[in-house]
Amino acid sequence: MAPVGEHSKGLVKFAAACLAALMLAPSISARPIVFARSTTVMAEYRDALASVADVQSSRDKQQTPAWQRIAATSRLAGEIARAIAEDTAALRQEFRTSA
Repeated sequence: MAPVGEHSKGLVKFAAACLAALMLAPSISARPIVFARSTTVMAEYRDALASVADVQSSRDKQQTPAWQRIAATSRLAGEIARAIAEDTAALRQEFRTSA
């Protein structure tokens, strides 16, 4: 995993902007790009969480590049997870009403 740098920060900003755009206009053609970027952000977030899980000391955790990645992407990862949960609930409701 690469340290949090300008590329990662740019990716987070891009993904956040695309996610916001999708919320405003869900039918836009950027959906595959947003999906790919969101998947990347979530995978990096998951890997960073796994990386710091083995570090015992809180002080030591906060000094790792993985912790920096968690801090930089936690809000976006939460928004992505919330959007997935909302889509899942909507699809479940649609399925139940059509069955």
